[in-house]
Amino acid sequence: MGQAHRSHAELPLTTEDLWDYQALTFLTTIEIQNVHQKFLQLADEVIDYKTQHITSEQVSSIPAIKVNPFKDQICKVFSRNEQGLFSFEDFLEMISTFSENASLAVKIDYAFRIYDLNGNNYIDQEDIRHIIFRLTNGSMDEADISTLTHYTYWFAKLKKSGNTKWKDYTSDQLSGLEEKIQWININKTKSNALDSMMMSILMSNRVK
Repeated sequence: MGQAHRSHAELPLTTEDLWDYQALTFLTTIEIQNVHQKFLQLADEVIDYKTQHITSEQVSSIPAIKVNPFKDQICKVFSRNEQGLFSFEDFLEMISTFSENASLAVKIDYAFRIYDLNGNNYIDQEDIRHIIFRLTNGSMDEADISTLTHYTYWFAKLKKSGNTKWKDYTSDQLSGLEEKIQWININKTKSNALDSMMMSILMSNRVK
């Protein structure tokens, strides 16, 4: 007979594992225990959390991820499994990265991977266009998307290669971009989302 499935309460983190995870993440021990419980709740059947996997669809059911326009990319970036499955440590790393205490460098590193939609290790015009489309939920017309894509890319001081390097952005360029955002009458919610996206681009210098 196979091993009987146990309740969540019967699958606690060991003290050693708890301290190890705290050392490797930006989470407190209490937060790690909460993440562990959430992982067990998402799993269909649980025998051992260390060998258990959950699907990207299950991860995407979390409210904060469900409403994110980049949820598919988030799952793709944080899952180490070719089939998009999440181990507990994958799940924990994702939550840690999105936590308030995560370092700016870590947030930028993952923002780069998430926004590099075509996977060419640059944020190019194709990426920018798709980022804007996702952030505005497709509600911006094609002319305004083209305008904002143009200004975003132009302010990056294009290289001859036609690819934007993160370090080429300056605060003055961001200020100019914000004026263009206001000029095409994006509402406040969309503007904030675009500002957030641009801050990730501005601060990152990880380009291959």
